Amino acid sequence: MIDKIQEFLLGFGHFNIDYLSGRVNGMSVYQDSFTPVKKPYFGGGGLYRYSFFVELTSPYAADLNGNNHLIVDEFIDFIERKNLKRQLPELGDGLVSQSVKVAENIGRVKATPNKTNFRLKLELLYTKE
Repeated sequence: MIDKIQEFLLGFGHFNIDYLSGRVNGMSVYQDSFTPVKKPYFGGGGLYRYSFFVELTSPYAADLNGNNHLIVDEFIDFIERKNLKRQLPELGDGLVSQSVKVAENIGRVKATPNKTNFRLKLELLYTKE
């Protein structure tokens, strides 16, 4: 499922999936270890939750006067727009995306003189047909 989410996120600006290499303008996506059923349906199936983390690595410059976090705001807006337009990950195998949202903005997790990393926790809700 993580590969379908990565494909979905590639639409975010000039960021590329970089598998935790930490390159500037990189985006790492990895699964949360705990993703329970949100709501079981009578007779089988249900609404499922898949939690994952996104880490954005952006350039850092002291002269931005604390505005380095704007990339996070842009990412959250990107996710909200996709959700409103119902442009959700195509999961296949009888799984249908219902929504994707930012569950938690964890904030800056690392900074060097040249780059800074921000982490967000997202949740994908989906059903099984």
